This record gives sequence, structure tokens and C-alpha cells, in this order.
Amino acid sequence: MGSIPTAPATYNIFFTLMWWMFGFALVGTVLGALIGGLLGMASFKREGWLKFLQSFSTGALIAFLFIELLSESIDNFLASFDSSLSAIAIMVAIILVVALIFYLLHELLHHITGHHKEDKDDEEGCEDHAHVDEIFDESRSTLATSFIFLASIFIHNIPEGLAYGISFVSSWQDGLILTAIMLLHNIVIGVSMYHSFKRAGKSNGFSLGMCVVAAVPAYVLAIVGYFVGAIELSSLFMGIIYAVAFGSLLYVLFMELLPQLFTRYKSASTAIYAICGFCLFALILFI
Repeated sequence: MGSIPTAPATYNIFFTLMWWMFGFALVGTVLGALIGGLLGMASFKREGWLKFLQSFSTGALIAFLFIELLSESIDNFLASFDSSLSAIAIMVAIILVVALIFYLLHELLHHITGHHKEDKDDEEGCEDHAHVDEIFDESRSTLATSFIFLASIFIHNIPEGLAYGISFVSSWQDGLILTAIMLLHNIVIGVSMYHSFKRAGKSNGFSLGMCVVAAVPAYVLAIVGYFVGAIELSSLFMGIIYAVAFGSLLYVLFMELLPQLFTRYKSASTAIYAICGFCLFALILFI
């Protein structure tokens, strides 16, 4: 990581690259969600290509999470401590604390809304990211459920956005790879968001607007992450940043994405698509 350059030539290069980052991040977040909303408007159902996109993007996210974010965090912590054991122990503690915080935020959200009580009354599990069975069940999809979905995505987008922005500073190749992952991921979110609000009785324009609103936090946090990563910071601080991003995304992956994916699509092809996404993006990252 280097400090923001001050020499005229490198200063101009930095801000030229910054505008490129703004553009790619916009494609990966807001535009992806809008495309998903438009596909939802065209009655793009949850099976078929949506199943492929969701499974493939989840596998790709696993590759980026463990190959890129975790390795960056480990490298920075090892550079900050004389003892490798102490470095790894502190990193793991931060990851677990962050994952616990996001879990408690999830529980607090549903306690406030009383949604877990509804889930128990319905004798169904609470599969977040977000309550997909309710979203696609016209008889139960309400406006309140739709806004719970929106709030869940807001929380979900905080770590994704930060990790996305930091990835551009780590290397532009990483940033472009994550742009492709985020684009696929937000298309899936856009489809689900559109169906959620549409089946709650809202207009096409309002439903599409909520798709865009859902993606804005990821875009804003990507910009924040880019500038945080571009400033000269200690290895320990950067290690903490990567550990926080990893811990929060770890929660999203194992408590939201994977349970919801395999509950929604009960077929072998789901695992095959996810493995393909993992292998392809793992190969790209190694190259």
C-alpha cells in the first residue's frame, strides 16, 4: 500500500485510476442490481439462469474470500508481530468477533420486527438473504417483509462494499475480478428485490427504485474502502481491515448465502455451479 501521491504526474495517475474505479464499482453494484430488477420485470424466475447465477457467484465469492482476503490479512498480521502464533490468534479473534457482531445485528433486526416469531409460527426456518420463500410466495409477501429484505441487504452490503473498494488498491486485477463477482451477485439481489416489492403490490418504478437503493451502500462503501486502502497505513491496521472484511463476509457466506442457496435449490447442479464458480475464479486469482 502506498500513500496518496503528491507529485503532479503520479497525482494525476492516481485520480485517473480513481475515476476508473468509480465506474467499475458502479457497474458491479448499482448497475448489476438494476439489471436484476429489469430481469425480474421480464418475469425472470428463480429457476434456470437465476439458479446458475446465484450458485456460480457464491462459489466465486468463496474463492475471493479465502484466497485473497484471508491471505492478505495473514500477510499483514505476520508482518506486524514477531510471533506467528500471536499474529494468527489475534486475527482469528477479530474475525470471530466481527462475525458475531453481524449475527447479533441480524438477530436484533428480526427481534425488532418480530419476524423470527412469524417464522416459528409458520414452522419454517429463517433463511435470510432474504426470506426467499416469502418473497416468492404471493400469499405471504407483504410490504413489511420487503423492507426487512431491504434492511438485510443494507447490512449485507457493508462488508462487501469495503472489501470491494480495498481490492482495487490491492491490485487492479483483483478489483476487476471482484467486479465480475459483484455484478453477478447483485443481479441476483436485483431480481429478488424486484419480485419482493412487486408482489407486495408496489409499482414497477418503485420496485426498480428499491433495487437501486439496495445497491447504493455497497457502492458508497466501495469508494470509502478505496481511499482507506490508498492511504499509507501500518501493516497491523491493514491486517485488521482485511480481517474485519473477511469476518463479516464469512458471516454472510455461511449464515445467509449458503443456507439460503441449498434450501432454495435442492439439486446436485447447485453444488456443481458453485464449484465451477470457485474453480474458475480461484484459477484467475492464482494466475
